[in-house]
Amino acid sequence: FVVTNGVLPEGAFSNTVDGLYYGVRYYYRCYATNSSGHDWANETTNFVTAAPDGSWTPAEITTEVWFDADDEDTIATNASGVTQWDDKSGNDIHVTENNATLQPNYNPTGFNGKPTLEFRNHTSNKGDCLGNTMSGNKPAVAEFTLFVIVDNISSNTIDQWIGCLYMQNAGGTKENRLHLGSDPRWSSDASNGRATTTRVTGQQIIGMEFSSSTPRYWRNGTNATATPTTGFTITDWTNINANTGYGIGGRNFGDGHASATMDLSEWIHIANCSTSIRERVEGYLAWKWHLQGSLPGGHPYKSSPPLGTNGTSLAITATTATNV
Repeated sequence: FVVTNGVLPEGAFSNTVDGLYYGVRYYYRCYATNSSGHDWANETTNFVTAAPDGSWTPAEITTEVWFDADDEDTIATNASGVTQWDDKSGNDIHVTENNATLQPNYNPTGFNGKPTLEFRNHTSNKGDCLGNTMSGNKPAVAEFTLFVIVDNISSNTIDQWIGCLYMQNAGGTKENRLHLGSDPRWSSDASNGRATTTRVTGQQIIGMEFSSSTPRYWRNGTNATATPTTGFTITDWTNINANTGYGIGGRNFGDGHASATMDLSEWIHIANCSTSIRERVEGYLAWKWHLQGSLPGGHPYKSSPPLGTNGTSLAITATTATNV
């Protein structure tokens, strides 16, 4: 941005800059000219833009699982990487990884200047992962939609699984996997899930619905055709027991098998998600992670983020400091 102040008297001045992203640190330096010449200020100054007053967040609805890399208090790390990512839903479905070689890396500025967890696929078809055995609380046994903020680094046509729901019941082992293909799908069939289809790279807002009918899928707020689920049903989800896993990274819970090479910043699991809630979540994610330009023109939150219950303003502005 270049801001022109015009002719000003000697002394303090201020200005307003519109169109900035919120939650980002901006740097600025002043430049002045007069009949004697021109010069730059001695120092560069910075500020962090605040979130819009009253902006909506998933805290206003019931979430089954919610991981947020922007909340540093929910992430535990050691010298090797992330050891635990806490669930913000209140259900305490925290995900962990004790194997140092499979721990994702925490990058505080890796996703448009905001935090992210870096999952990388290693040798022997293993990749970084986090998981929960769900021996305690479990997500609601109902139709649900999963939202993910992800930057897919690789176009590999085989191993691009972003996570899985893994369970064992009377019918045997079931894996419900999610991947980043152009023909997205939930799948428990390896040959079905590993079809040689183009993997979509880059930063994305992914929404995947798991339902008793044909699933639906959205990328950046636009509906796409989803491949029907195979070998995994609502009944399977209802029959989950103690031998159940919830995993981020890979298609097998706990070992990061065939994990995507990706940066993942937010993961939200909502049961029985309505269209209005889906659009609110998309708007919230888009504006928070600076992806609003990816939303389609007709999206209700293309021009501004969703307003919270008690909100009064949607202005996103920043004001330069005075006395510079």
